[in-house]
Amino acid sequence: MLYPLIENMTNEEPVTKLAKRKLTIRDKKRHTSTNYEDEADRLIFPGVHNEQPGFYSSFREMHIMGYFERGEKDKEEKMSEILTRKRANLRKRHENKSEQENNGEEDEETQELLMNLEKDDILTNVEEAEVNYVEKRLCTIRVYENGWISMTPAFNQKYRFTIGDYDVYEFSLENCSAQLTAQEEQKEWDLFETVDKKRLEIRNYIVGKNFQEIPEMLGFRLMIFGEIVSARKFDENSIYIQYSLELPKYWKKNDTHSPKQMLFGNTQSTDFIYDPPTDDYEARFAFPFEFDLLNAHYDPFIKWPVLYFHVCTKDKWCRNVTLGYGYYNIPWLPGHYDETINTWRAYPSISERMGQYFVGRTLTLEDISYINFPKGFNVNNK
Repeated sequence: MLYPLIENMTNEEPVTKLAKRKLTIRDKKRHTSTNYEDEADRLIFPGVHNEQPGFYSSFREMHIMGYFERGEKDKEEKMSEILTRKRANLRKRHENKSEQENNGEEDEETQELLMNLEKDDILTNVEEAEVNYVEKRLCTIRVYENGWISMTPAFNQKYRFTIGDYDVYEFSLENCSAQLTAQEEQKEWDLFETVDKKRLEIRNYIVGKNFQEIPEMLGFRLMIFGEIVSARKFDENSIYIQYSLELPKYWKKNDTHSPKQMLFGNTQSTDFIYDPPTDDYEARFAFPFEFDLLNAHYDPFIKWPVLYFHVCTKDKWCRNVTLGYGYYNIPWLPGHYDETINTWRAYPSISERMGQYFVGRTLTLEDISYINFPKGFNVNNK
């Protein structure tokens, strides 16, 4: 149904100038056809139809076409143009073939075809229609997703176009739809609202509502997905790794979505095996871990979490022995990282090694953060 407000939705102006110009008309399938016609024959001008805000959504459109019979003189000119074009195309198509077969002499088939071109009955149905009629687009109706309807050209005046040099046509568009009453219009808007609500319910049912909330203002959420892949160059045969994540000030676990997560753990115990590509022995863990963290404090110089590693083994008496310590600073840029962590341990004296051998005593750090910056240590005053 068309409403009176459609009259103000387009700024189409009647054709007044006559000039030769290349015409390109694009339909909704984005197919392009090119013709050379008078500007007076055109109804759609580039840039004339100004789309209002909200018209940038997708739309469906319909074209109303008109077919007009040419005058006798126009028919003769069009007929001559088509025959000349066909004759030229046919001659050009047979020239190469004739030159190769009989050194440029035209064969009998080509001569016969050229003679037949002089007859009127050689035109196809499409060519006959092109000679006798002209196809013109009189009106375009667009229906947008938001419910708006646009008409090109508008209802406000008459429009004139010329076919050939002699026939001039004038037409106008009129809105013949009955004017809606306030009650009918409100009923129609209520129907639209009901349809929109139903469509929204279906979309919510398909998408679901189990979405996680965004962090607080000026805060952010950090997701860490890592894997302890392997270890090399340790003296013992069977090792395992303990890991822990240190959270600086203003950091905390995201207990809302990950209530059971822990910031520490240890891998399984793994023996060393020979790795032919690297010609070295390797203990393979393939142990995954993940952390879900929140930070609700904006600070451009904020400290980032640090991941600590403690490499251990068990002797024949099932006593834990430290083989090395290492740490990794979590990068502040998102992405994928493949890192190698170097470890170290304090070298024991002779008496300490004897104690380790006989009673299982080993040197361990009181606080594993000593290998990086201990808690309470001011880096700026180092």
